[in-house]
Amino acid sequence: MWFYLILLVMTCLANLVIRPSKSNRRKAAFLISVFGVLGVVAALRAPWVGADTMQYYRYYSVIGNLNWEELGFIRYEWGYSAFCKLLYSISQEPQTLIIVSSLFIVISIGVFVHRCSKDAFLSVVIYICCQVYTFNLSTMRQSIAIAIILLFIPSLLKGKTIPFVAGVILSAQFHTTSWIYLLLPFIIRFRFTPKIVAVFIFAALIGYFASVPLLNFIGGMSGHTYGDYLINPETGGGKFGSVLTFGFYLILLFAQLYCSRYCIAGKAPAAQIERSQLAAGMTVPTGAMGIATNAFLRLTYSFSPLLIISLPNSLQLIPNKREAFLVKLLVVAFVFTYFVLTLTREGWFMVVPYEVFF
Repeated sequence: MWFYLILLVMTCLANLVIRPSKSNRRKAAFLISVFGVLGVVAALRAPWVGADTMQYYRYYSVIGNLNWEELGFIRYEWGYSAFCKLLYSISQEPQTLIIVSSLFIVISIGVFVHRCSKDAFLSVVIYICCQVYTFNLSTMRQSIAIAIILLFIPSLLKGKTIPFVAGVILSAQFHTTSWIYLLLPFIIRFRFTPKIVAVFIFAALIGYFASVPLLNFIGGMSGHTYGDYLINPETGGGKFGSVLTFGFYLILLFAQLYCSRYCIAGKAPAAQIERSQLAAGMTVPTGAMGIATNAFLRLTYSFSPLLIISLPNSLQLIPNKREAFLVKLLVVAFVFTYFVLTLTREGWFMVVPYEVFF
């Protein structure tokens, strides 16, 4: 746990020294330094750090020795299998997979923050404290898929649907859950108002009761690919962890609504901020589904990286600087509390303790 707290302290010190809010050049320097360290830490982790890392570590050589026509018959998506096979042709050392995938994931998120966030420091704090970073250390395939999506999110926020859909198709070749992102072009057509927040909460209620039958249906249809979730549906932090995660994202949804109240009164926000708020709002209905069966928490973590930009950018909507600063302090305190609670729970992503591979 202390190792990740040190990373957070390092981020705060980098913010004080570099002061990324002063210029785009400083912002770039801050992101390069912080995400550079985070990328190296992820790349050098031992294969037993992360719930799924060892699985991919062991299967790396298996996939590498398959013929191309055999890739479609294993449980992994073709894109991920092809990625492993190409990488295996360069290096047969399994740690290579961890190094290359980690650098791609972390660098992609850094690029995403640079392109979309109005507060680089707060974005990094949220990236670490909202467990997105530790999720990246644990779930390689899905994290690669999410990283690909984040590279196309700027197109979505600008209203360019076709490039985004192309990104979803590419992402789904690494993890099937990426198909859920096809909902976003429809969701972002609405306004981020109390009414749409009520819709998210109602969808959460429906999702809670529908998740178990839906999981049974998906498990029956997919067979060997996702059928194992029916045998062991509880993952991550257990039932308490699911409730904690849902409550956390629900409060952050209301925090963004609070920031948008000036816009609701008549002053429309920048369209890209509003679209990011709507997209991040999907953490609530998927989080409720995760309470019923933790397998659906993976969908929640598909949308939680959007908070990296939606939450900091929402604070920019508050016209009073003193109020904006106080709300920012509350947000930082809240996400840090969540961060500590989750890291102290045994088995959460299995990233504690952190160890290097050598």
